[in-house]
Amino acid sequence: MCDLHALLFSHIQGVAIHLEREQHALGASGMSEDEWMDKQAPALGTITGTGRYPTFARMLTTLTEQGYDLLLDDLFELGQRLLLDGLALRISRTARDHDARR
Repeated sequence: MCDLHALLFSHIQGVAIHLEREQHALGASGMSEDEWMDKQAPALGTITGTGRYPTFARMLTTLTEQGYDLLLDDLFELGQRLLLDGLALRISRTARDHDARR
């Protein structure tokens, strides 16, 4: 139970820290998110141009074509859902294994 508590707490804390750092970076840089991403384009192009990271390159192509808004509330909810679904699956397996040993 302590491990599960630490796992869930780490997810919550991680999203909160990300939000805080993002706000700090916006204030420190004076750039909008779009301006910051535009500034990163040459470096990202260098990375994806090597051909060594095809999945990353496809993801960036999709982002360029379709756009992406990082919605931390949605990201948090997705992470919580995936963690809880995984925990439910593990608990179900543990219960099934326990019943099988009877």
